[in-house]
Amino acid sequence: MKRIFTLGALLGAVVICSGTMTAITSVQADTSEYTYTIQDARNLQDFLLAKPTTEDLTGKPYDMNNDGRWDVFDLCLMKREVLNNTPDNDDTNNLVVYYSASGTTEKIADYIVEAMNADTFVITPVQPYSDADLDWTDQTSRVVMEHNDENRHTELVSVDVPDWESYDNVFIGYPIWWQEASWVVDDFVKENDFTGKNVIPFCTSMSSPLGDSGTLLAEMAGTGNWLEGMRFTSSSAKETVQSWATGLDLPNQEQKNDILIAYFTPAENSGVDAISSATLTTWNGENMGAAEVLANMIHDHTRSDMFSIRTEVNYPLEYNDLADYAKDEQDNNVLPALTSHIENLDQYSTIIVVFPDWWYTMPQAVYSFFDEYDLAGKTIIPCSTLYLLK
Repeated sequence: MKRIFTLGALLGAVVICSGTMTAITSVQADTSEYTYTIQDARNLQDFLLAKPTTEDLTGKPYDMNNDGRWDVFDLCLMKREVLNNTPDNDDTNNLVVYYSASGTTEKIADYIVEAMNADTFVITPVQPYSDADLDWTDQTSRVVMEHNDENRHTELVSVDVPDWESYDNVFIGYPIWWQEASWVVDDFVKENDFTGKNVIPFCTSMSSPLGDSGTLLAEMAGTGNWLEGMRFTSSSAKETVQSWATGLDLPNQEQKNDILIAYFTPAENSGVDAISSATLTTWNGENMGAAEVLANMIHDHTRSDMFSIRTEVNYPLEYNDLADYAKDEQDNNVLPALTSHIENLDQYSTIIVVFPDWWYTMPQAVYSFFDEYDLAGKTIIPCSTLYLLK
């Protein structure tokens, strides 16, 4: 059974209207000291659906974003809090992966392992580096020769981590060689799928900064949520390292991917680059459809995944042409074929569907979207923007 909320959104200056979803009291309790439970989420959901609740909600701290009302944004934020407050049954979901040439990176890694109750995986070259190999002042040494070789490759004993899928947070440590991550870690990064994981790089060096080493590894990996890293030296104190590690704001990947924002906008289905048009608005200096703007606003509040509904048909962007096309499409009940498809629908329990209001209803492309998927058991939250195509 589909559970459907409604959220009207009028985009003149991009103002979100909550309709009847307003707080039942103007007195808002302090949310900072309240522990949210599954029952709170059920209470708020029932309230938004205008269903009877099992308890008096007066004074409940459900205004999560402090905007003076209860709406679907608050429900999304509350779900995140509930998940964050749910104990993890696993002993650890943290993994520290590292390559250490001289022992410095290993020392830093050990500090992180202790602070984060993490498991360890050591990246080990098949042919270990000797002190002579690591002599960067010798132009004939192994590291110098490899640095000068664009086709360099360091074979590793293994890149396979036992129970890899069980880890949510992966720290990757390495020494800095020539202002970049030691290439010994390259194969590990290339051969593993970091989807659904937070990846936190850390490096060691005498003087070189972290630089772009983490960014380049992220590009090499192509998957994962790569966070800002940190550089340490051989003299970095244990307290400094552990304070950094424990102070990281590590997004809950399970929670993050529990909500999907699916949106349809003619601007991304016109077959041309977005231009100035009455059907477009400006967001962060870019012209885009109002539905995409609203989808980005919701994303900023919820940190949810986004999905663009794409069609085979190209829609006109000029107002009158688009109005005529939309009317003809609806009158003939045309369901345009879609070219984008959700590959991992099962991981989402809530889907926020954002679309423009065309002739008092959804665009036919959104009907195609609903026709394609079995959304039984999921919470569906429609959000519309008003194009005045009527």
